[in-house]
This record gives sequence, structure tokens and C-alpha cells, in this order.
Amino acid sequence: MLAVLKPHIFSAMQEFAGLTIRQELARPPEKVDFILWGWAVSYKAGHSQGLHVHPNANVSGVYYVSAPPATLEPGDAGKISFYDPRPRATMAQLPFQVTRHRIAPVPGDMYLFPAWLEHSVSPFQGEGTRLCIAFNGKLVLE
Repeated sequence: MLAVLKPHIFSAMQEFAGLTIRQELARPPEKVDFILWGWAVSYKAGHSQGLHVHPNANVSGVYYVSAPPATLEPGDAGKISFYDPRPRATMAQLPFQVTRHRIAPVPGDMYLFPAWLEHSVSPFQGEGTRLCIAFNGKLVLE
């Protein structure tokens, strides 16, 4: 499975890197390369991942292999949440203002995001395993 998934991750990383370079750099680099690493994460009922970022990376991502039925129901159960990165964004929220975005782990979906973006995973209850491949990429620019 990893042999099939790796080219898709690399392609998505290239696309994300191109977007980042166009938006964030004053001039394009002469050469772009990646250091890419990843790991499998297996969550059972009650497992969670607290709020965190991925230091020493520029891009992070997750590919969902499997998800229990409870994670696809409304609410937080088993979902990954991304938080508004602006300091004090939640200090004086307006009615219906969104400062957290939740995504259900649908098998076959892949999401990339800046490694500095705070995120967490909520626990779920019930049968099944929430299995994903998480990965980071560091851009090497010349």
C-alpha cells in the first residue's frame, strides 16, 4: 500500500510547495527538493491527539485508510480539527464565527496543511479503528 500511496503524497506535496512558494516567497528558488517522512497512526475507541503542530516541517498531511462509523456522524467524534491561527481569534467571537474546522476521516481522503497550523483529533466511542498515514515534508530551497 505504501508503494502505491507514496507517489500520490509526493505529487500533492509538490503542488502544495508550488502554491506556498508563489504565495510566500519574494522570488522563486532555483531548485526545490523535499525531505519527506511519515508514520502510521491507529486510534481505537477513546484515543485522541491533543492540540499540536509539527516543528521542523513546512507541510504536514494525513491520508485516511479506515474510519469507524462513529467518526462519520455529526459532532467531534474521531474528527481532525484545525484551529484559527490568528492570536486571540476566539477572544471576542461573533455569533456563528468559525474558529475551528472539523473534518471527518473518510477512507481514501488526503489533506495537506501548513505544519504550523494547530490541530487535534477528538476521541470516538464504539467499534472499529481510525487508521491513517500521517506525514511531514520539509522544503529544501536553493
